[in-house]
Amino acid sequence: MQLKANTLFILSLIPFPLMSFEFLPNNIIWYYISFLIIRIFKEVHFLILTPIVAFLLYQLKLTFGNLFLPEPMISFLALSCMTRIIGIDKSDYKINRFLGLLWIASFALFKSDISYLFFMIISLFLIFKTINIEPNEKVNLIQLFKLKKVNFKEIIIGSFIVILLFIFFPRFYGFLPRANQPHQGKIGYSKEINNSTITNLLNSSKLAFIAETGIKIPNRNLYWRGSVHNFTDGYNWRFVEMKPIRIKVKVKNPLEYKLKYEQDFGGDLILLDTPMSILKSNFGHYSKKTTNTFKSYINGRKSIITATSSINGYQSDLSSRNIKAYLQLPGLTPKVFKKLVVDLNLKNKKINHIIKMFSVYLTKNEFSYTLNPGDVSTLAKFITKKKGYCTHYASLFGITLRYLGIPSRLVSGFQGGIYNEIGGYYSISSNDAHTWVEAKVNNKWIRIDPTGFINPSRIDLGGEQYFSNPSEEFIESMRNKNSNFVNYLKQVLSIANYKLSLFIDSFDLSEQKNISKKLKVSRKIFFLLGFVILIILIFVFYLLTGKRKKELLIHDKYFIYFIKLCAKNDILIEDIDNLAQIREKLLDFPKAIIIVKLYEKIKYQGQVKHTEELKNLIYKKKIFQ
Repeated sequence: MQLKANTLFILSLIPFPLMSFEFLPNNIIWYYISFLIIRIFKEVHFLILTPIVAFLLYQLKLTFGNLFLPEPMISFLALSCMTRIIGIDKSDYKINRFLGLLWIASFALFKSDISYLFFMIISLFLIFKTINIEPNEKVNLIQLFKLKKVNFKEIIIGSFIVILLFIFFPRFYGFLPRANQPHQGKIGYSKEINNSTITNLLNSSKLAFIAETGIKIPNRNLYWRGSVHNFTDGYNWRFVEMKPIRIKVKVKNPLEYKLKYEQDFGGDLILLDTPMSILKSNFGHYSKKTTNTFKSYINGRKSIITATSSINGYQSDLSSRNIKAYLQLPGLTPKVFKKLVVDLNLKNKKINHIIKMFSVYLTKNEFSYTLNPGDVSTLAKFITKKKGYCTHYASLFGITLRYLGIPSRLVSGFQGGIYNEIGGYYSISSNDAHTWVEAKVNNKWIRIDPTGFINPSRIDLGGEQYFSNPSEEFIESMRNKNSNFVNYLKQVLSIANYKLSLFIDSFDLSEQKNISKKLKVSRKIFFLLGFVILIILIFVFYLLTGKRKKELLIHDKYFIYFIKLCAKNDILIEDIDNLAQIREKLLDFPKAIIIVKLYEKIKYQGQVKHTEELKNLIYKKKIFQ
């Protein structure tokens, strides 16, 4: 299979925006890919390129607003590289190859997994292999991948450049990236509960965080605590500040574990319920004792912490200072809700009885769990329609408890996760986002999950497994799941991704400070030193790939002699001419064209058996007669 060198170069750039849907807007990614594909078939003229660039800049402004954030800056850098790559330019094509390296490196700021590393190695290999080949010359892919032709010097220098960028590139808290907030209409973590505006939800399997627990925890206890909501308008919930109090966590089955966040939770730290303390963190944090939640001083992802939690523990609250806040209700409640409470007949009943009767009521009246309930924008509509997801049922039960005089609050976080038995960690995705109720009974807060009343499978399996395959057959198979070879390979790949991302993302500003201290230089000197070394390496790289003479094989020497013969016969062959252009200049000399075609077969198709024939043709007289 043969491709033009420039086509191969463009193809090597396409995978990287495709792996950035988690971070960059879909439309920007598709624009970049579309223009790269167009460039495969035709160069884009400056007159056409100018409005394209203006349009993309306008799209970036519409999407991001503030262009001085990581995502728009990376998008702008990619746009700058792409503009030069797809445009018509007669200057040194090697510049495009260097811009290709910058293109790959820019998207690497968002990715740290095996798939990206694999494509990066392949693409860098192709760029290094074609850096001395004219853009329109055809390349034999089989011959290209022969190890004896690999430019090891360039690859080693290129690897040093990548390592240098990794070590010396300045890290900033909150730098990577901020655009990972879940969009409205998709499953994901939310700091507030808004049942009135979202009618349907879409699945989202984006990784939220990884929890290295070392042990497998029953899904019924696998709740990850985020925000607490104490104020309600009768359907929607949010948090309002309360009087500070001292609380205690009653410890049962304490567990130390490590968390690596892959999403931005708006400053909330998601911890295994019931959280006790944070032992180690790569950023500043504080605890809100009243709600037993933890917050960070900055918003960001790629955060790594070590914490302890008490499985089966609970928050003990002996104070009554905030009792009114936990019993707050709006002035008006729908008639259909009042009828529901009357039908339940739960006044002055104990909490266990209330839970049982509420569960029976939902089942008896055919309430159902769905991500597509339609218009349930009010509590009355929800009760009438009898369709909803976790936030609807949590809101209904939380309000019911308050109406009965029992202090309650809602908690947003995650429930479930997929456990990697080999690596000893959980992968929690956006699909695992969940909301449940906490009720204060006998001075302790107990967790009650109304979703389990109507859809126990959602709790038993966790969100990712349930929403990905909600069929009864799959649910049953997961309950009776046995390990197999395919599952083993998936777990191994997952471990590789996790360890790689853990290694890369652990290297932050504090690690750079440690290195600068060991070198006994200030941080400014540290970054300046990295910049100087980078410039030197790029210069060496340019010398190796751009200015040095290629080692000439015997057929190359024959062909150089042939070019000299052309000059003696007043046929000027320039250094920038590719083989196709050389043939055009030799149209009046059939024997000379045969020589060019034969040389092409030897050089790019590996047909070295014709080398002697090439020599005989070139050294024969009367080629140009």
